[in-house]
Amino acid sequence: MSGKLTVIVGPMYSGKTTELLTYVEIYKLGKKKIKLFKPSIDNRYGSSLVKTHSGMSEQAQPVDTIDDIKNCLFSNVDAVFIDETQFFSKNLIDIVKSLLDKGIDVFCAGLDMTFKQNPFETTSALMALADEIIK
Repeated sequence: MSGKLTVIVGPMYSGKTTELLTYVEIYKLGKKKIKLFKPSIDNRYGSSLVKTHSGMSEQAQPVDTIDDIKNCLFSNVDAVFIDETQFFSKNLIDIVKSLLDKGIDVFCAGLDMTFKQNPFETTSALMALADEIIK
């Protein structure tokens, strides 16, 4: 059984995190087990909070290394949500593939391009694997 990869991309202030947290809410309403991750470098709203500009928020696990997400391979979860993918190394790709192979749905949100309109490598690779891209 294979999980589904949904990648949410766009520029700053385009609603990426709002869309991600909407999916979190849908899964939680469906009584699904989820994990929400954010890079620890993103400390705008505290170390463990994902928050939208419109005020939606959700507790998340801050990630120092990719291994923090890799541990989900040994957990009983239905879906993994990852915010700010542009801050992660390309090693994230192999972990996402492993999660999908285990039947875990994965939702990723992040910037697709720099301010100079150069693509972010990790986000671009996730888009290439995606079952669905929301832009």
